[in-house]
Amino acid sequence: MSAEEGKKLFWGVSPTNITIKGVVVAIIMAILAPIITNLLYGLVWPSTFLEWVWAWAPLILLLVIGVLNLIVALINKRFALTVADAILIYVAIAASAGYAFSANFLLIHYAYMTYQVPSITDNGALMPDLWVPKGSIIVNGQEIPALAPIFNESARSMLLSDPNWVGIVLSAWAPSLTLWILVFFGLAMAQIGIALMFRKPWIDEEMLPFPYAQMAVEVMRITGFKGASEHRFISKIMFLVGAIVAVVILLPNLLASLKIIQNLPSIYGQLLVSQFGGYDLSPSIGYDVALMITVAPLFIGLAFLMPMDILITAIVWYFLMYIVLPPIEVSLGIVPLTETQDAHTNYFTVGHWYGLMPHMVTRGLAIGFPIAWFALAWRHLKNLRSDKEVLFGAIFAIIGFLLAWGLLAGTGLEPHIALLVVVITLLLYITWMRIRGESTWTTAIYNYGPWWHEMLVLPWLPYRYSGNWHSKEAFAAAASFYPLVTDRTLATIPGPAVMEGFKLAKVGGVSPNKVVRISFIAVISGIVLSFLITLLGLYYYGWFGSVGGKWVGGADTGFEPNWIDSMVHQNYIQHMSNDPTLFMPQFIVGIILGILLVWVRLLFPGVPFNPIGILIGDMPVTGLLMFIPNIIALISKWIIIRITGVEGYEEKIVPFMAGLAIFSYIMIWLSYVLGT
Repeated sequence: MSAEEGKKLFWGVSPTNITIKGVVVAIIMAILAPIITNLLYGLVWPSTFLEWVWAWAPLILLLVIGVLNLIVALINKRFALTVADAILIYVAIAASAGYAFSANFLLIHYAYMTYQVPSITDNGALMPDLWVPKGSIIVNGQEIPALAPIFNESARSMLLSDPNWVGIVLSAWAPSLTLWILVFFGLAMAQIGIALMFRKPWIDEEMLPFPYAQMAVEVMRITGFKGASEHRFISKIMFLVGAIVAVVILLPNLLASLKIIQNLPSIYGQLLVSQFGGYDLSPSIGYDVALMITVAPLFIGLAFLMPMDILITAIVWYFLMYIVLPPIEVSLGIVPLTETQDAHTNYFTVGHWYGLMPHMVTRGLAIGFPIAWFALAWRHLKNLRSDKEVLFGAIFAIIGFLLAWGLLAGTGLEPHIALLVVVITLLLYITWMRIRGESTWTTAIYNYGPWWHEMLVLPWLPYRYSGNWHSKEAFAAAASFYPLVTDRTLATIPGPAVMEGFKLAKVGGVSPNKVVRISFIAVISGIVLSFLITLLGLYYYGWFGSVGGKWVGGADTGFEPNWIDSMVHQNYIQHMSNDPTLFMPQFIVGIILGILLVWVRLLFPGVPFNPIGILIGDMPVTGLLMFIPNIIALISKWIIIRITGVEGYEEKIVPFMAGLAIFSYIMIWLSYVLGT
């Protein structure tokens, strides 16, 4: 292939065919990935600090498979996997692995509120009957509460002494387990359908950049997948250089975690190790300003992979909302000074407690955006009869929507509230498809959140206004919503993986139908295995928050259950402003603004502004922690592109940053796990 022909390749990848061995590996990974992530999530981490269930699982596991593939290719190239194979494998992992969080979060929280802290549910009276088993099980002829072995060491020992304990647990949980598996499958099916409906406008027309998919291609190139490994030799070198830089910079952190070296300066961790956040300037500035300095290679790598317009918008939004606005509001007496004056506290206080609440505006934006995207895509979506892709997408979306709505409405929620929950949930999922399509995003590093916990107030508010806030219906409204819309749930939904698969399919010459098929296999495998492994893991190991418990996957039981408790027992919203007249207007303005901003983007395409950049700039990691890396990336990208051109940037800088980001995460993950 000539150099000129090589330049015409999409991301330097030539179309390839799917092989039988590639399909087999993809199906195997659809099974193995959720097993690996669930066991790691449940047994390795003493907190939910560096979960593998985000965008990292497909990238890192693809890297491992790629190394094995490279060894095979060196022995005999005929047996090497193709890029088309790698695309199926990537989607299989990405669409299945994330359910580790959803299963752990939901099962542990509902069991925790029903048995461990029954006051939250009035001894189970508020918890809908089908959500968790409230009755008893018979173990060796003795009757004990069905949930007791999760939290009680003696009850757990009694259960495990019965050779049929697995059957006893599954029998007790069969109705609840079936319910939640079907609810999550319905939501997954709807996401696959929506992804099909938006594939052409987002990928064929707008040509969204999909940074994580670009990183996946660089992994495929460096590890010998046919169709990518033959092209752009310089890209392979740059990927390796980025990986080496990450390892060198973060090696002291790893050595310190292994106690090989000691007394590592704290400034090193604050500036270079993203798990420690950044150097906090807020105490010296005051006035509720939230400002940290960090040049962590993970953040630098992620920032470089974002488009220029998103970087500009994110920087401007964060600067205005969290650096310029707070001193003005403090000076005018609109907001009080926080007691601690640290960046973390200032960020959350300014975000959704007083005055102008940027968090509430951006929550509204996240609902307004997909409404606008549906309107813009209508010329595609109305071609149901002539476009089979749109037709099947609509069928999947409607069936999945009705399944989730019907199950929630039939097992605890009032129908109109269930409708609200499912509609808002799917709108947020669409927004996260778009976020992953245009930018990079990470969470659960130093600054938790945003949980997007503000959303769980929405379906509960009608009961507050009616005075029925202490009721089974009010409890179900809030409790059903929060496992579906926390930040980590949004990070682990399959929709973004399917959209990334469609983008990779276009690059590698793969039919979108193949992506849909492997996606269905992956979500079924991921949901079923995650709920089963989590359930059995809880009963075998016990929840770590109780005596003798070792299963550590349940996150935030000290937060969300207490928020629900305060709402249904005290009519009080303890985690944000308690006055809906303050935050609801801002949320509604955000919805309207979100619709308008998408249209503004359409009318003025040359303006360096991207609505998604507002969401990125408002988040704790991509906003607060990446504020300085975003500025560095913006200036550096502008200079580099002026010198090398867009093609040079894509061939040299993108693979360098991919290697930098992936291996930075690996080094941080190793340091954290080995150190704890």
